[in-house]
Amino acid sequence: KGLSPGGADSVETDAGYTAETWQERRRKRGGCKESTRRRKKERRDANTPVIGSFSSDDESRRSPSIPADWEAPAPLGTQELEGILQGLRVRKLPDGEPALQLVAQVRDHLRSHCSTLLRLPAPARRLIVVGDLHGHLNDLLHLLDSYGYPTETNIYLFNGDFVDKGVWGPEVLLILFCLLLMYPSFVHLNRGNHESWVCNDRYGFREHLMHAFPEHHIDLYTWIHECFRLLPLCYVIGGEVCVVHGGLPIEPVTLAEIAGVPRGAVPLGSQLKSKSDRIFQALLWSDPAKVAGPNKKRRAGWYFSQQHTEDFLRSNGLRRLVRSHESIPDGYSTMHGGLVCTVFSASNYDRQNSACVALIDAELEVKPGETWNQPYEHNFQRESLAQKSFSEKMNARKVFVTNLPHTVTELEIREWFSSRGCGRICQVLRGKE
Repeated sequence: KGLSPGGADSVETDAGYTAETWQERRRKRGGCKESTRRRKKERRDANTPVIGSFSSDDESRRSPSIPADWEAPAPLGTQELEGILQGLRVRKLPDGEPALQLVAQVRDHLRSHCSTLLRLPAPARRLIVVGDLHGHLNDLLHLLDSYGYPTETNIYLFNGDFVDKGVWGPEVLLILFCLLLMYPSFVHLNRGNHESWVCNDRYGFREHLMHAFPEHHIDLYTWIHECFRLLPLCYVIGGEVCVVHGGLPIEPVTLAEIAGVPRGAVPLGSQLKSKSDRIFQALLWSDPAKVAGPNKKRRAGWYFSQQHTEDFLRSNGLRRLVRSHESIPDGYSTMHGGLVCTVFSASNYDRQNSACVALIDAELEVKPGETWNQPYEHNFQRESLAQKSFSEKMNARKVFVTNLPHTVTELEIREWFSSRGCGRICQVLRGKE
């Protein structure tokens, strides 16, 4: 029949109703190239970090918190902390209650003694910047044995990414917490991108903690994330060396602006509504590169160029930027004409890489320490638990996506999953959601 008043894309049938043409049906199903390109553009513009398939554009929505009326247990004494530390060195975990006491004590310390940006004086002898550990307990024990325990002349700055990937994350984190409380003037912790539930839910720490503390893992996970939200984002050593986990934004930024960034949930995706949010994300996620632009590899943070590095250092009276965040074959490398130093302290993390630390001396010169390569010790029970949890998430997502209307975008899929806890995702497999 002839064209109907509905337009050129529909026809009127003998039955008296308007039927869709194949072009209209195809467009509604999302099969046309134009719709596909539009959905891809929406995902790019949203800039949501794809952490597996279950990332969120608002970390604060699911960030756990301790009830306001909760009373902290009695603080642990020095002898008790020493006992926990020595037990952890031989992979003996404390009971659940002492572990909760330890984490609560660290939370109070971070709340009262830390801020977004901390300034430390030039070290009397050396300051040791430790890069990503990612649950590699052998590497942490090796560097403590090689460089010695913290003292006034042997200061440690652990530069984020303490957990995830490696299965010994609970032991590594509790050792760092013990050291922080035992040597508060000589041990400092900086926040990395893996100090957030977005990564911990995806890269294993949640399951590792579940295996380590089966009766207390929920409370521990909640309280540990309270600590993560209070960690500093930046350190300035002697007024000349800046230490962050990731890197810089691709816009001018001052130390005063960094100091003004509120600690808390990591702003992701559509939450980047202010310069403060962009600074926060860049400090944890950005990487140095030859050419600046969006960080397409991580889908969070940016690539910052040598020009950005020079401008940042010059405008803030700094000499060097020390960072971590990337696996380096020898554990240490420099970029941007030696102005940016990258240090990575988890050996055999990727392609049999070695590990290293960065040493800052009394003259504020930054040099690499000795490289090492420690064998990675497996815990197959924890690894199988984490792998099973990940497989369930992937299967649940596959079932969910298969039964979706074709017009639902990938961003909406991620939004659906991020609005539910990991334990509820498995209900999809049982047909309960």
